[in-house]
Amino acid sequence: MKHILTFESIRNQYSEMGAAHIGIDAYYATKKQDYKNPHLSNIEHCLQEIIDKINIGSFLDLGCGNGEVSTFLSKVGFEDFRACDPHFDEIYKNNTGHECDKLSFQDISKNGLDMKFDTIICSYALHLCPASYMNNLLYNLSISCKHLIVISPSKYP
Repeated sequence: MKHILTFESIRNQYSEMGAAHIGIDAYYATKKQDYKNPHLSNIEHCLQEIIDKINIGSFLDLGCGNGEVSTFLSKVGFEDFRACDPHFDEIYKNNTGHECDKLSFQDISKNGLDMKFDTIICSYALHLCPASYMNNLLYNLSISCKHLIVISPSKYP
């Protein structure tokens, strides 16, 4: 049976939740304690499809949020990882027991990463990167891993 993914625009969801009016940083400052990704089952399905095809190896959970990707991959045996998110570091640590670097897309765009990974996974977060940083961000990520995986609800990050 083929899994059919259906998505509502994530930008529309942020708008409906008030982020468009107050900005992403302010939105997460006020809402992060209650944030739950409404597409968790789709994310897990995508991750299962990916691990059936490649060896994830060491990975960076980029824009890790509250830890959905790290938690799923840990449960299936992938334990060599780091995570980063400028907004969710404490929540991530509470949910996963692991540290979370407070690196932002802007930080990585300007300075790159300080280590290499087999895989970098960015799930439902790349749309938060300002367009002016996107090219440098993607370049710096591409030279820091073998596999760069972006999970997004649409063809646009």
